[in-house]
Amino acid sequence: LTATIVDPTPFVRDPAVRPTASRSWTVGSTLTAAPSDEPVSFTGSTSTEHPVSADEVVYAETTQSATAQPPIAWALDGKPVANPGNDRDFDLEPLKLTGRHTLTATAGSQTLTWSVDGVEPVVTPTLSKPLLAATKPTGPEYVYNDAFTMGLAATDDSAGYVVPEFRVDGDGWYNYFGWPTDASAPFRFTAEGTEIDQLVYGKLGVPRVVPWDDVPSGYGRHLVEYRAIDASGNIGTPRRFAVTLLRPAPVCTTTVTGVRNGPLSVRSGVTCLSGATVNGPLLVGPGASVVATDSRVTGPVRAEGAADLHLLRSRVDGPVSADGVTRSLVAIGTTVDGPVSVTRSRTVEAAVLAGNTIGGPLRCSGNAPAPVNLEAPNRVSGPRTGQCSRL
Repeated sequence: LTATIVDPTPFVRDPAVRPTASRSWTVGSTLTAAPSDEPVSFTGSTSTEHPVSADEVVYAETTQSATAQPPIAWALDGKPVANPGNDRDFDLEPLKLTGRHTLTATAGSQTLTWSVDGVEPVVTPTLSKPLLAATKPTGPEYVYNDAFTMGLAATDDSAGYVVPEFRVDGDGWYNYFGWPTDASAPFRFTAEGTEIDQLVYGKLGVPRVVPWDDVPSGYGRHLVEYRAIDASGNIGTPRRFAVTLLRPAPVCTTTVTGVRNGPLSVRSGVTCLSGATVNGPLLVGPGASVVATDSRVTGPVRAEGAADLHLLRSRVDGPVSADGVTRSLVAIGTTVDGPVSVTRSRTVEAAVLAGNTIGGPLRCSGNAPAPVNLEAPNRVSGPRTGQCSRL
């Protein structure tokens, strides 16, 4: 009689090392098995010193004579579980247990007891402030420009270390450990990744492991999932969020903060409004750029032949007109008390109009490429026409 066990793993790089074990016995038809008077006892089992997970297979082995195999009686929370095959293992996974439970195995006068942990670990993410946040049935969605950070805090109701994990775009799960140079700092995601000791961390999209990997940049839309594994081995249900990473705004050559009374005319360079209030119209001339973040303009905004116009989490008390923008045009999470017109832009990438609240009509025409909304529709109180009819 021969029994053979073979590793069922579908792929093994070297089949010669695939684990296999065999046992053989010679059966003699003239031999008589002798019964044993030894009392039944457990000889081995899954450890009872710590909880088992709700999808684990628990096993218990007993002494046995040459003539009989002692029965094992399984019970869950004190209720007997049928064991017609006198199995030595108990598969918890089909029971889909949640919460806390007690499993016992009794053979003869001995009983083994296991605590079953069916409570999933909890992961709380902390993200850096986005340009735009939206909640959809599939989960939260965020828009960032250039980079964002994510911290993961994992907790569980039982003692032991809890391991948080994340993955991007369905790639392999990655243990969260903070940041390589500071375990207390959040993980940083960028389009190209960050090189630390000749390794690259935080690359969105196609992974880059070393600096010389030639892979596409990570700008665009991505799916980030996160979960945790507790000390019992429970793997939490993954949660997810979508993130769209835009190219960074142009670098400021002039920064305006606080309150400025009167019109602001930008004729060259890159003027950044950071938490500023401009009490008057804003004019962006040919070749000039304006980046307004968390700012307010109490007057119209007009860009004619400008290189860049970025209105980020801001407010405009008046109409916005952008004609012939040549490099980048981005309006995200901004409230405009008036009509918005985007015409004849020739930007490097599509103009972005996402998650804005517009108190008037939205008109777009003659732009190449056509504007997009990053799957974050605008709230428009007037008609939407031309290339922006579906934004």
